[in-house]
Amino acid sequence: MICGVDNVFYFVSDMGRAAAFYRDVLGLTPICLGDNWSTFDVGGFTLGLHSTQGRPLLQNVVGEKGVIAGAQVTLRVDDVHRAYAELTQRGVEFVTPVIEQPWADLAKFVDPDGNRLNLRRAKP
Repeated sequence: MICGVDNVFYFVSDMGRAAAFYRDVLGLTPICLGDNWSTFDVGGFTLGLHSTQGRPLLQNVVGEKGVIAGAQVTLRVDDVHRAYAELTQRGVEFVTPVIEQPWADLAKFVDPDGNRLNLRRAKP
């Protein structure tokens, strides 16, 4: 069901500043640079940056309007709908239904300590 780690990402409040830090200061190789999503190659692993799009970064606050600071692991799956159904039966607490986007299907869930994880199937 789970094929591997698709990416790990951080929410960032200023994409230009963050991308410059990872590219110019840390010396990471950009895979793609955009206003809302950027990725970098870290020795064959993908590190992502996701824009907060003006929403405040929150530190470990659930239920507030904003985005949670810290990393999120995105797991690659072949079928998000099937994985969602199987994991729900196993007691996984999803915080979103399956979200179908033009570029991917995804669903967000939490572990027993409230750490955020994502399921993702990229679309061709």
